[in-house]
Amino acid sequence: PNDLHIKFELGQIHYRLEQYKEAIPLFQKAQANPNLRLKALHHLGKSFFKRGITDLALQPILTAIQEKEVFDDQKKELLYDLGLIHDQLGNQEEAMEQFKLIYGLDITYKDVADRVEAYYLQ
Repeated sequence: PNDLHIKFELGQIHYRLEQYKEAIPLFQKAQANPNLRLKALHHLGKSFFKRGITDLALQPILTAIQEKEVFDDQKKELLYDLGLIHDQLGNQEEAMEQFKLIYGLDITYKDVADRVEAYYLQ
């Protein structure tokens, strides 16, 4: 399919079916659509992460965070996923920085409170 919106939708279907290898090129192409760019970058990073290609998951997530100006639920999810990536890479301090950013604004988000509080109890 040539339509970037269709590529994104197809990528999401592959992602939901845990077919991350098939999803990656679709999200790579879909990011060229300005209206889908942040979502495509996020899903691209998550797809790399799910495939165990953790280091390649960093860049799309970082790019999406930099381009996302408003601190809303989407940005919280991006920061959370960045924290998970850093955690998987063994960068505990970097991971905690992401979780603390979320904790400072929304203590109830996912398991952020447990993660941050456990960090301070070490």
